[in-house]
Amino acid sequence: MEAENSLVLVALDDEKVAGYSYSLIIGTSNLEDRAKYGCIHDLFITETHRRKGLGDKMVSEIVKWFRLNDIHRVELDILAQNQVASSFWKKQGFADFKHTLYRLL
Repeated sequence: MEAENSLVLVALDDEKVAGYSYSLIIGTSNLEDRAKYGCIHDLFITETHRRKGLGDKMVSEIVKWFRLNDIHRVELDILAQNQVASSFWKKQGFADFKHTLYRLL
């Protein structure tokens, strides 16, 4: 977790974890036709700490870190059924980029 290309944030309420996030910078491979980009891999806020601005503060710190590392594009994945997450991320300025389809065999 001490890699230069990743950022881990932990929000505490006294001694208890109220939320965490894990973000990273992803380089490109020969198969990708785009520059390196940021990825917010995880952001979780405990139920009792939601809707109090903690997620906004964490996203602000993540964005600041990406900008300091000359990152101009950030991606993340959410479950299609998670309307709460979708609403939160759209409020943060994120828009639909791709849809991943699946099928059970």
